[in-house]
Amino acid sequence: MTLASVRKAVRKVELASAARMANSRWRRSSSARGAGARFRARHRVSIISTARNNVPAVYLLSEIVRDGGLLSYGVDRVDTFRRAASYVDRILRGAKPGDLPVQLPTKFEMAVNRKTAKALGLEVPLSILVRADEVIE
Repeated sequence: MTLASVRKAVRKVELASAARMANSRWRRSSSARGAGARFRARHRVSIISTARNNVPAVYLLSEIVRDGGLLSYGVDRVDTFRRAASYVDRILRGAKPGDLPVQLPTKFEMAVNRKTAKALGLEVPLSILVRADEVIE
């Protein structure tokens, strides 16, 4: 990685942070964040930015909640990979990929970070805490 590419990456993060700050001036009440590879590489910047601006955010990955995000609700990736492995097995045994049915996710997971909720001045309803697969104190 060259010095120029590092500067370019830092500039992109600075611009993204500035854009989030501008959005906070519009008094956004909440935010939903994606789970793409580019976002996962910089998710800590998003966590810090949303916390600094007192904006609750919902993420797709529970790992982000473990790092300080407020709440996540998304596909259980372990289950998805397990099901994908069965497809690979069927294809290696001779099944044609075009003959296999498309499968939709069937298992979802929710994680809640109560420490972040408290920092944002939010009380997480008991109904959400009971349904959460993981609650971080």
